Amino acid sequence: MKAEVVDFADRATVLDRVDVAVSATGAQGFTIAASDMPDRELMLIDLSLPRDIDEACAKKDGIELVNIDRLSNDLTSGEVHEGPHSQARDIVREELDSYSSAQRVRDVAPAVSALRKHAADLVHCEAARLEQKHPELTEAQLKDVNRALKRVVDKLLHEPTVRAKQLAATSGTVSHETALQQLFGLNLEDTGSEGVAVNAAELPTEI
Repeated sequence: MKAEVVDFADRATVLDRVDVAVSATGAQGFTIAASDMPDRELMLIDLSLPRDIDEACAKKDGIELVNIDRLSNDLTSGEVHEGPHSQARDIVREELDSYSSAQRVRDVAPAVSALRKHAADLVHCEAARLEQKHPELTEAQLKDVNRALKRVVDKLLHEPTVRAKQLAATSGTVSHETALQQLFGLNLEDTGSEGVAVNAAELPTEI
């Protein structure tokens, strides 16, 4: 990526060569003034308080200004605006949704791991009990039984663990009546009853 370093004192001389200008300083006065505006479209982003960029810059045709005050007023007004404010809000919302989704999946991961560990412990206990009850079984036969038990458990848990993560990612809810159907992917006839919504995070983590 090519970049050109410009002396701070010469900042206004290059505004006609850029598409976006971002200012974030601790200056006591304006770093970009209305008189610095070029005769072309330019996006100005002011991240400073007090402001770095004069509000008068936005009065010129083709100049868009985004600053903290404008964003705050735009977000609290409840009005929908087209343009950079709306675009910035959409970007923030998308990133927040993405982060929240990833965080929910991360939060449910320990419960999924605990469920699988619990199932593995049950398989181990049942295999040990079978070995004590039937000492005549050969080592090869015990290994076959153990592998079969693990395959059954893995197949039973695959669908609910995948769906639990999907529900967490989308902040989905399931009903008490259909929780098993949704988690295990079961297709049952509709009973006609209305489900009671419950957050996916409230589902039990053990079987």
